[in-house]
Amino acid sequence: MKFATLAMIIAAAGAVGAAAGCTSAPVAAVGDVPKLEVPPLSLKVFTGKPCRVFGVDQLGALGVDGPGTPDPEQFAGKCRWTADTKTIGISLFGEAQGLARVYAARGAFSYFEPTVVEAYPAVDRDTGKGTSGRCSTVVGIAEGAAFEVEVEIEDERAAEYGKPCEVSKQVASIALGNIKGGG
Repeated sequence: MKFATLAMIIAAAGAVGAAAGCTSAPVAAVGDVPKLEVPPLSLKVFTGKPCRVFGVDQLGALGVDGPGTPDPEQFAGKCRWTADTKTIGISLFGEAQGLARVYAARGAFSYFEPTVVEAYPAVDRDTGKGTSGRCSTVVGIAEGAAFEVEVEIEDERAAEYGKPCEVSKQVASIALGNIKGGG
């Protein structure tokens, strides 16, 4: 399933617009939504410029080189990097589009696994099983703010095909470090 199709599914659910350093440790929660227990971060410096979240060479170790391609339809930001058999994307969610909105749409995803990335609450999600080359990791960085890393691995023979959520969390960790640094 391509990102455009996945985006339509997310939009239908009301969620769009809305492994290094990774752990599955439990986090304190209010209701189902984990509470942020680390300093909140801002996406302001990257709003409208999502391709700047990653340096040109930062995704090279994952087999994706060069500058990203922005999606002009997304105001806050969406950017995609594509290689022969792999695509990595990032979407920046603005106000009122944090983890609460992601949790509200959890029924649209057959795979929905709460996790943590660098002490920030996160969710791995997919419309499949999270083991068939696709996974998205959404990281909550402030009350009502989050970002999502999408990974699609098309080569079924690739070692990472069966564990794409490990790749999406690794990329989310890189993005989080850059967001903390403010670009």
